[in-house]
Amino acid sequence: MFFFLYTFSDGDVYVLNNEVHIDRNGNLIPENARRYLWLGEAVASGVPGFIANPGDRAKVGLPLAESYRPIFDLASSLKACLHNNFIAAFLSLSAALMCHNYEAVLHQWNLFPVPILVGDINRGKSTALLSAIAPFGQDESKIFNGQSFAWLAKYSSKRNIHPFGVEDLDDIKDIKQLLKTFYQSNVRATTSSEDKPRVCPLLAVNWETLDLVKKAHDK
Repeated sequence: MFFFLYTFSDGDVYVLNNEVHIDRNGNLIPENARRYLWLGEAVASGVPGFIANPGDRAKVGLPLAESYRPIFDLASSLKACLHNNFIAAFLSLSAALMCHNYEAVLHQWNLFPVPILVGDINRGKSTALLSAIAPFGQDESKIFNGQSFAWLAKYSSKRNIHPFGVEDLDDIKDIKQLLKTFYQSNVRATTSSEDKPRVCPLLAVNWETLDLVKKAHDK
């Protein structure tokens, strides 16, 4: 994907593709006011491997308002409600969107880095997790804790499944197995079609648990 961020005196410009240039407030920049050129195909043809496949450019359509208005309204609501936790909540929502498109990401890239929300105890991880899965119709009942890896893997293979949250996983072996299984598409190939995950869970752990996972991985 081609994604360029330029900064100048009167704000930021996001060049999403050759037709869509937006400012820092999400407003479309008219063609006669654009300061940058889209050089995707020209640069890619001269520098093999340096630029991503032009076919992977951001697929943002016009009119722009119809493309971005729902996510803009959602982000505005998050900012109004969560104040200092807005950035964490917005990034968590972005991760949930990835989880919702789990199979598409695997098909495109053959891997899927499992999103993990990390923070101290009682510092808003659960709130960020709930705000991330709520747009998919999920509530607190879809944030699980204490379940085994086998249970979570089976649950994620249900039809019409939506992103769900997992908190307070204590078994390091379960965490490692979960990260490995959802990350590698070749691992999924060893399971039956009925048991293949259709979405990826969104994990929330504290720093101590993450440190234990890192140490176990280094061994």
